[in-house]
Amino acid sequence: MLDQPSLWDTPSAISSQVADSGRSHSGSPDGPQLILERDEAGIRLHTGGGVGGVLILIGPAGTVHAEPITAVDQEWRLPFPDGLPYVRAQIIGIDGNMLAVSNPIWA
Repeated sequence: MLDQPSLWDTPSAISSQVADSGRSHSGSPDGPQLILERDEAGIRLHTGGGVGGVLILIGPAGTVHAEPITAVDQEWRLPFPDGLPYVRAQIIGIDGNMLAVSNPIWA
């Protein structure tokens, strides 16, 4: 559960915004940034902040890939997982709380 959502709007507006690819949402205005994008090589993940947390890539059945966040500005490039219709990403803090979540990207 996000402690202080940085997205404030009506339910219908939120649904519309969340449907837009490339968006992510942080637990607070000062929380970590998370970017999940599709590129020619597969997936680009970028975090700003979140040091000490874990970046998790998630598909329909659960975790696909996980990486510790060890730098304030960090990037990963991964192939899109075979056979999955979509993936999304999230940052989990050392206390187990979700700090940021992305929208899914589709195969």
